[in-house]
Amino acid sequence: MAVLSKKVPAALLLINKGASLYFEYGRNALCAASFHSLKEVAQAAISKGIYVNEAFCWRKPPMPSAIKTYPIQYAVQSGDADTVAYLLKQGANLNWFEVYPFGAHGEMLCNDPFSVAWKERRYDIFLLLLEATLTYKSQKRRMAPCGLLSPLEKTEPKERLAERLAPWLEVLDWESFDPSGGA
Repeated sequence: MAVLSKKVPAALLLINKGASLYFEYGRNALCAASFHSLKEVAQAAISKGIYVNEAFCWRKPPMPSAIKTYPIQYAVQSGDADTVAYLLKQGANLNWFEVYPFGAHGEMLCNDPFSVAWKERRYDIFLLLLEATLTYKSQKRRMAPCGLLSPLEKTEPKERLAERLAPWLEVLDWESFDPSGGA
């Protein structure tokens, strides 16, 4: 519970002493650390065995079914780019999410990190997610890597996106590209 109280030294001590990484109602230390931007605690939780893609399954009674949320979603919601980058380096999966465009009252309903980052105008986080996805896709298709991208300049979001996308678009094998999602 030290994680939920944002007490980093206490949380690290408890984790290192073997305290349970799982809390009531399906909560776990990694999701809590991601939500509260506690990168050190997230690192400790992963080092003690919590899987980076382990869902936080909220099951507080009287809810009949669980609502799954992943650590990467909480890190994006927290707005902490360092925690997002750390989870991505640890293998956070960005391919499990669905977007439901609008709810009954016109609100955007989604559980994907991209939409949250864009909605919150966290373009730095959006670009981290984009780069991780493009890297994953290029590895999956066995494309030649285009190398590390240079640091971004302070420009408009659209220009920054174009700057990040251009190297990846250059290395795509467009002849074998299937827009329907097949490889």
